[in-house]
Amino acid sequence: HGDLAAATEGRAFWMLDDLSALRQQAADVASAAAHLFTPRDAIMAGGGSGGPPGRVGRNPAYGAVVHYRLGQAPDSSAPVTLEFLDARGTVLRTYSSTTGTGSARLTPRVGLNTFAWDFRRAAPTSLAGVLLFGAPQGGGAQVMPGRYAVRLTAAGITQTREFQVLPDPRLAPISAAVLAERDSLANTLVARIDEMHDAVLRLRDIKAQVQGVVRRTDSLPMGDSIKVAGDTLVGAVDRFVPRLTTKADNGQDIINYANGLNGQFGFLLGQIEGNPGLTQPVRERFREVEVLWTSLRAELEQLETRDVAAFNRLLERAQLPVIITPSRPASFVP
Repeated sequence: HGDLAAATEGRAFWMLDDLSALRQQAADVASAAAHLFTPRDAIMAGGGSGGPPGRVGRNPAYGAVVHYRLGQAPDSSAPVTLEFLDARGTVLRTYSSTTGTGSARLTPRVGLNTFAWDFRRAAPTSLAGVLLFGAPQGGGAQVMPGRYAVRLTAAGITQTREFQVLPDPRLAPISAAVLAERDSLANTLVARIDEMHDAVLRLRDIKAQVQGVVRRTDSLPMGDSIKVAGDTLVGAVDRFVPRLTTKADNGQDIINYANGLNGQFGFLLGQIEGNPGLTQPVRERFREVEVLWTSLRAELEQLETRDVAAFNRLLERAQLPVIITPSRPASFVP
């Protein structure tokens, strides 16, 4: 399948995974400021290596492996980017040498570089110290098998190459209709998590502003009234946020703290990716949590508009600057 294997008389073997970059090597490639090799077809299977360190081999990286070559060290003022696109040209995920951390950041160097896309779309808004138990980590929903493309931008050069994502050959074939249904629901779940996390960040911002106003106005004529109203608004935020988000930053905290609604959606996403089709319990539970989110979203709208507006009217009477409600994404529908 395009790998190079070398072996002794049964006692050891060694493999070089993926010869696509070697086969596409040419004089013009070696002299180019940047070059993107056409990836070989990627299979949605594989994983990490187990066993004691130094005693086992290293498996191929999971995902679509992309090789690109740079003729010189990248300039920090001109980032190297890899964009992954669907068949319609929509950008699904972007990686850069100047943004992101860990596996979400490119670390390009002179010569041949390799990067593995984990088949995931862009991740929802993250909350520091929050781990969604049972949910996939590090990105958004997985893509379906199909045709995709990768676009490299480096050294003033932009190149695009297409490749195919193939299903796990060990699994029974899944119909296009089922795949589309799974994909639609998975993307909806990620969108809900994104909405909730954006809401948490907005509420934290409002809380910080209110607390700052209360501290700075304690000696003013209306300071007592502002403190009472501010403490009431902060209390409303403190009671609401735990209903949205899970207080857990590791796999054990979940034992001690109840799941927020984001954890319910995240767990459902893990269930979808762990099954070839959509089970009836997943469909039923999704309808239940959608009802819960609809109700919470109405409360959120009231808190961000009516309650904040009431506090602002008090500040206006005291001739003080008002609280600014952070803007919500255009996709947010109260």
